[in-house]
Amino acid sequence: MKNGNRVCGIMCIGKATGETVCFRCADVIAAVGGPAGIYADSAYPECHTGSTGVFLEAGAAAQNLTEWQYGLASVSPRWNVSGTYMQVLPRFVSVDPDGTEHEFLDDYFSDRYGALSAVFLKGYQWPFDSRKVLDGSSVIDLLVYREKVLNHRRVYLDFTKNPFGLEEIDYRKLSGEAREYLEKAGACFGRPIDRLLKMNPPAVSLYLGKGRDISAEYLEISLCAQHCNGGLSVDMWWQTSVRGLFAAGECAGTHGVTRPGGSALNAGQVGSLRAALYICSYPNEKTSDAEFLPILKKCAEKHRMIAESVIGGEENTVKLISDAQRRMSDSGAAIRRRDGLSSLLEITGEELAGISDKASVSSADRLYTFYKLRDILLTQCAVLTAMIGYSDTAGETRGSSLCYDPSGKLRDGFSEPFRFVPESRGETRKSIQEVYLSDGAFSCRTRDVRPIPEDDSFFENVWRIYRENGGIY
Repeated sequence: MKNGNRVCGIMCIGKATGETVCFRCADVIAAVGGPAGIYADSAYPECHTGSTGVFLEAGAAAQNLTEWQYGLASVSPRWNVSGTYMQVLPRFVSVDPDGTEHEFLDDYFSDRYGALSAVFLKGYQWPFDSRKVLDGSSVIDLLVYREKVLNHRRVYLDFTKNPFGLEEIDYRKLSGEAREYLEKAGACFGRPIDRLLKMNPPAVSLYLGKGRDISAEYLEISLCAQHCNGGLSVDMWWQTSVRGLFAAGECAGTHGVTRPGGSALNAGQVGSLRAALYICSYPNEKTSDAEFLPILKKCAEKHRMIAESVIGGEENTVKLISDAQRRMSDSGAAIRRRDGLSSLLEITGEELAGISDKASVSSADRLYTFYKLRDILLTQCAVLTAMIGYSDTAGETRGSSLCYDPSGKLRDGFSEPFRFVPESRGETRKSIQEVYLSDGAFSCRTRDVRPIPEDDSFFENVWRIYRENGGIY
């Protein structure tokens, strides 16, 4: 809840009862993780969906929503299949609706040992990286996507047999990097499961503990969303464009274009501390009763009207969420095409506009699923707006996505949807794209990248500033 452009409170809904609880406060820290719920193919825990839409609707701007991290992961349970899962050279299998199996890497690669070397590299060249498409291991990600989304097949890893019907792998024919690694690990023998048990037994136990015995059954995989590098726009104290609203962790858009790691993740992890220090040093005043009660009454009335509209029918929110997630994974994830994004945004916008008429829940204790659906659709609209805006203004492929461009380059053996222009690292790195909600619709704008501060860290100056304000300003 806002009073002008500052936080005055927050309304929560109890999952068990559907009843609301309101808190009057001057500051809110959003540490809700990334918008995990917008995708069907996801490596996020199923219980985690995020709440980015809530804060976008409150007026907070977002940035870099085009930048995600996608990689191969198992579907059930959700887990990244990086590291030794790839280095043991499993068999990739796709299955038609009629049950026909295809060892599709063999259909693409003319050199089987070239295929195995690329699979090995996926172990530590995870996630999908557009720089490794034309000549690198990310071709494996594209082949998995092509099988699932374009060929409508389910894709699996098989650890029980060597690829391509090989009784024994000739490790001398692998790339030097793959051969040397497996030799040093003492894993140049047997089947993929044998090599995995030799190199990393806990990797097998992990799936066994989640009900999957990969020593005896296939493991279904997909090209999955794993991390949103963008998020809510924040300043150096992690405060958003709404006064008193802070965002920390993956919810904040502080992670850049390529895979976050090391100092990038550290920057996200200190967000809550930075926000707390600022709030303690510069606390906002709570909104007075006279101002707060009318705002509260308005929010409560809006919730009451929603509840009356959606409670009592045959429940369909879970199905609507699933449908929305599937559409997003197919057309608004790692592989992007301008016309497909536009069509998807139109569909998603229509779903959001008519949500109170289309969605229904069986009882009050299921009302939270309606709000989850609404948040997912709202966030999808923001992300799709960002992707379309980037396509219109930059269009180059970067990070963990591939943006179709008819004038671009195409890896041998792939069809037109996979043609792209690699990023030139020119003007696109000098600006930040922001997305904001205005008059019920999302729009894009750009701002210059903030310059690195010129600070000589001279001791006397640093000590003086610390005495004056604790270094918090």
